[in-house]
Amino acid sequence: MDWHRDLLLPIASNVIGVFVGVVLALWSDRRRQHLADAKEVKRLSDELNDLREVIVSSVIKATLEAMRVKSTLSNKNDPLMLEIHFELAVWEAAHSQFVRLAPLDDRILFSRFFDQVRRLARLVDFHRGLLANRDSGLSSSGYEFSANVAKHLAELAEDVRLDGVIVVSDHGDATQKRILGL
Repeated sequence: MDWHRDLLLPIASNVIGVFVGVVLALWSDRRRQHLADAKEVKRLSDELNDLREVIVSSVIKATLEAMRVKSTLSNKNDPLMLEIHFELAVWEAAHSQFVRLAPLDDRILFSRFFDQVRRLARLVDFHRGLLANRDSGLSSSGYEFSANVAKHLAELAEDVRLDGVIVVSDHGDATQKRILGL
């Protein structure tokens, strides 16, 4: 029986040692992977926060321009609305990355807002064209059409302003909210 013990004891201790080594290696690998995943989640969260801050700043600019549309329509200082500029480059540059990182509600909210800004920018351009061609002899129906476009432009500008206020109140920081007077 001594030879059994001399043979089985080293084999059992080697098997137990290998088993403990494998368990420790798996535990260490799982811990390393968990730390790497946590670091990646933190990096993506920071990236999303940075993107959101840049995009909210663009929302503020578009909202302020929408406010200027309404005041320009009632004021005759800039009859062709040449001082109104909607900048969509920030959204176009950050859109794909933001959509990849942001939750669905945020993607819908920001996409809807910037689609509305794009429509407003096209309507402003159309209105500028109408005003530029106004002196070439519009009929009374042309003046009525121009007045209807201006009315629709004011309504769309108000919608953009309200949507911008909602976006900033939901996603903006204290400084950004102060800029809009919230």
